[in-house]
Amino acid sequence: MATVTRRDLAVALKEACGGTITDNDYWIQCFVDIVSQKVSEHGRVEIRGFGSFNLNTIRAHTTVNPGGAGKEGEPLPELHVPETYTVDFRASSLLKERLKADRAKKDEADE
Repeated sequence: MATVTRRDLAVALKEACGGTITDNDYWIQCFVDIVSQKVSEHGRVEIRGFGSFNLNTIRAHTTVNPGGAGKEGEPLPELHVPETYTVDFRASSLLKERLKADRAKKDEADE
């Protein structure tokens, strides 16, 4: 399965909606910037029929590095891991159904 790049999306937008590839690339970047900003500000962005982006916080914690052990019998060194943030994407049920239908069509064509 090949990766679709931002340029590939800009070309697909040109074919579907018109406009230039450069303009479409600009709009895609604007969309990404706005979604990123809103997820950062509000913790969740939902696009009905597509999915939602959710901000998750991983609390600061202490762990050990098992590969950092010194001499035998010495305790493993503790490492402090600072708080970090991740973003996950959850597809909407509509998108899941569409993907399932598209996959079924592809599987039928392969047979």
